[in-house]
Parts: sequence; structure tokens; C-alpha cells
Amino acid sequence: MEGMLSTVIMKTDLAGFTDRVSKSSHGDLSELLKKHDSIIKSVIDKNEGKIIKGEGDSFWITFKSVTSAALSAIEIQRDLQYAQVGMADYEKLAIRIAITVGDILHQDNDIFGDSVNLTARIESITPPGETYISSAASLVVDQKQVDIEFVKKFELKGFANAEPIYRLNPSDEIRIFENQVFLGSFLNNFSKFTKDREEEEIEELIIKNDSLVKKLSEDYGGKILQEASCNKILIFNDPLEAIEGVREWVLNWNQFLKNVDWDNWLNIGIHHGNIKSYRSHVFGQDLAMALALGFLSRTQGNKIKKSRVLVTSRIYSEIQNGVSSESIQELNPFELVESDKNRKEEIIYLQSSGFKEGDKVYDLLFD
Repeated sequence: MEGMLSTVIMKTDLAGFTDRVSKSSHGDLSELLKKHDSIIKSVIDKNEGKIIKGEGDSFWITFKSVTSAALSAIEIQRDLQYAQVGMADYEKLAIRIAITVGDILHQDNDIFGDSVNLTARIESITPPGETYISSAASLVVDQKQVDIEFVKKFELKGFANAEPIYRLNPSDEIRIFENQVFLGSFLNNFSKFTKDREEEEIEELIIKNDSLVKKLSEDYGGKILQEASCNKILIFNDPLEAIEGVREWVLNWNQFLKNVDWDNWLNIGIHHGNIKSYRSHVFGQDLAMALALGFLSRTQGNKIKKSRVLVTSRIYSEIQNGVSSESIQELNPFELVESDKNRKEEIIYLQSSGFKEGDKVYDLLFD
């Protein structure tokens, strides 16, 4: 047919978006769509894709090759996964992606034809978080660069013959976040609290801490990388922003504890360096130092009866001009270890986390 061009087509769709509309505020939906748009567009631009049209929660995109489309799909799914490390399952987005190739009509900034219809049908059967490609696309994709596997033949509405469908398998890799400020936070006596208190009080404690962390992230550019129970790992770009945000968090938390007369003080360790991520896991020597400081702070919590923030010498060197010296106390991390039967194990833990004799840490006295 005149005007028909062989074209690689991708369709993306935010799974469960309609359900989210009924449960989320206008602001939350706006942020959700911005995140979706940002991930899609940044990847497409790098891989010479062209967005034909966007429909809020979905995009139609064309590419010069199936391999470029497939690599883009892998990157989109991976970037979204990394962007949501540490988020609760109910908060996470999942994208369905379908890829086909065939002759279609390009007209008035839109696309038409059987391959367009096939793409829509394939996308509708693709599980959230996965990418399905058509039989024709599977024949021309470079399998040295992309791993695919046969799913099964599907009966699709509007097509006489069952269509063989293939799954695009992700290529997992360790990702490094360089030159970042990160913190590990713990709550004193949380396990005891959950045993001794009523469910309503436990819920109040968790909700209050989560709300303060959310505000910290929104106001100071923080991002939750991981959380378990009430323990959290956060990441920031700017040291002073991180410290100012933590100061606000601690002061608000202390006031909350004073009002309810509880003893669940915040214990926070902060360091600056590199952190690694693989799937939903985060790790690395620099992170270990921040977590060790949080642990040291926690062991002191019941003794000093207040929230505590300990930072490494690197963080101190970066913030000392922006924080009053009167609100900082220099400490030897090994002298913070409790003098009891666990002392040897705790010293070994500090050493394995990267601390050496002679190292200094700093207590930010947020009273």
C-alpha cells in the first residue's frame, strides 16, 4: 500500500494506573506521571527512538531497529526498578512494554495498520514489569545483545492465527551511585516497643517516622534506598542539604517523643562516598561505615537518652563551614563501644566496616 513503511513499534503502559487514579491525590498522580515520563523520554532520546504520541500513562514510540527498541525496553525497566528501590510495594510503578515490527502508515503525526493493532494486543497480555515482542520482531533482534525466550502462542482479538510471543529477559547488573551522601537510621527499643504496646501506638510511631522521612526526602532531595522495620537507608546529593534535613527530622522526632513520653530515639550515621545497588539490594564499604555509625549511636541511645547523629570525618570536612562548631563534638569511634562482653565483636565490626585506629567521628548535637 502506498505510504506504508516498515517500522519498529513500541507501546508502553503503566500497569494499574486506573486503580491508582481512584486512590491517589491529584498531586500524587502528577508526580507519578512525571516520573514515568522522565524515565521513558531519557531512555528514548539516547536510543534514537521517536515518540509518536503520549496518552498520560502510555506511549507509542518508533525505532530504527528492533534491537534498539529491545535495549531501550531493558533500560526503561531497569531504571524504573532502581528509581523505586526502598519503596513499599503498593507505591511502586510497573510498566508493560510490547514491541513489534511491520508495515504501517505514518500520517498526521500518528501511525496506523495491522502491526499497530498487534502491538496494542500484545501489550494487553504482557505482565506488569515485563516486555513481550512479536514473532516478526524476534526474528530480527540481535540475540548477541538481547536475550529472548518463547512464551507461547496467543489467540489475539482481530487476528485469525495465534501469534507466537517472546519475552525479553532483563540483563541485571550492579549499579554504582558515585559521590553520594547516605545515612543509616535506627530506632531505639523498637523491638521491645512492638511487644509491649498496643497496635494503635505501634501504628502511630511508624506513621510519624514515615511522614517525617517523606518530608525530608521531598524538601531536601533525599531518596529512600531501603527500609526494614523502622530502619532506613537514605541517599542525598548535597551534604549540607542532608544535614539540614536530618536536623529537622531529629528535632521534630524529639518533640514527638516528648509529647507521647516514649524512648524510641533516632540513631543516625552519615557518610559520603559510593554505594552499589543490585536489584533491590544496596551495599558497599562506604555504606557499611554509615550503618556502623548508626549502630554505634544506637548502642549509646539508652545511655544518653536522646537522639544522636554521628558523621564521618569526610562529612564533617564538607559541612563544618555551614554548621556551628559549638554544635559538634569530636569522638573516637572505638571509645563509643560499650565495655561489656560484646566489646570485642563490636570492635571487629567497626574495623570490618572500614574504621581504623586514629579515625574521628563527629556528634552533631541536635538538642
